[in-house]
Amino acid sequence: MYLVRTEFIVHLGRAAEFEAGVGKLGDARKGMPGYLGQTLLRSYSYLNRYVGTSRWQTVEAAWDFTKSEVLANYAKNASSEVATVTRQEGYESVFEVDAEGAEGGATPSACEVLVDWSLNPGAVSDFESSRKEFFELRKKHSKGFVSSRLRRSGGIPTRYLALNIYATVEESRTANIPAEVQKFARAHPYTLYAAAPPVMEAYHVVHRK
Repeated sequence: MYLVRTEFIVHLGRAAEFEAGVGKLGDARKGMPGYLGQTLLRSYSYLNRYVGTSRWQTVEAAWDFTKSEVLANYAKNASSEVATVTRQEGYESVFEVDAEGAEGGATPSACEVLVDWSLNPGAVSDFESSRKEFFELRKKHSKGFVSSRLRRSGGIPTRYLALNIYATVEESRTANIPAEVQKFARAHPYTLYAAAPPVMEAYHVVHRK
């Protein structure tokens, strides 16, 4: 699976228009080969910041979409006065840890916390195995846990993105409180894998399509 992450700054007073436009794009994408779905997120910290993620079977399917008439028509009708793209990046799937019912959408999920990692060379293998164990502990002990997904940059082998999904933003803030989770976090500090701490931000889920 290949994930495309696009960040936007939405201009003052255009949030409703932007959200509706991205929703229509998601509906139009449904007929595209290799398309799996999209999510639109709005930052809790910066009210005009949004992140869209689209999921594809392969990077080639994502590339083909960039040359499609569907995207050309969307770009033609999208006003530059509504939003500005500030970043776009692609990631390969590493693994997912899902709560029961999460895959089919039965579990409510109103919050996603995105965590950006930039690893030290040589730390990749240990990092991936430690995150798998850490996410399994959250699945078992953290209230409101829905899913944790690890993604590796499509072109930069030391860049990773973790998507941590919770039922509510309040439960995202208590995910590391359980004693078992805290114990693991203390034994596996970020310094084992990276020179700088990961950057994380919580988002409200506007829609999933």
